Amino acid sequence: MKLGIVSDSHGDIKELSKVYDFMCSEKVIALVHLGDNLFDMNKIKNGKLNHFGVPGTRENGYYDIDKRCICFKENDLMLSFSHVKADHYKNADIIL
Repeated sequence: MKLGIVSDSHGDIKELSKVYDFMCSEKVIALVHLGDNLFDMNKIKNGKLNHFGVPGTRENGYYDIDKRCICFKENDLMLSFSHVKADHYKNADIIL
């Protein structure tokens, strides 16, 4: 299983597009954005990759506790994704 991880794109669509194209060429199953301009992904997605993410500290959605951390389960492995360390699920196998 390959996952692509990005964060803090801060509106740099040109560089994020390069990362997206690279991740497509590497055949990752999804691209995860860990916040600060999470919605930059909506400007570049072309249907090749699934993507999801969490808001960063500079985004409106950050203060919604239900959106600040997501988990991804694959077989017996649980990954926890968040922009800030304190928001992670405590029982995750891998924390990013």
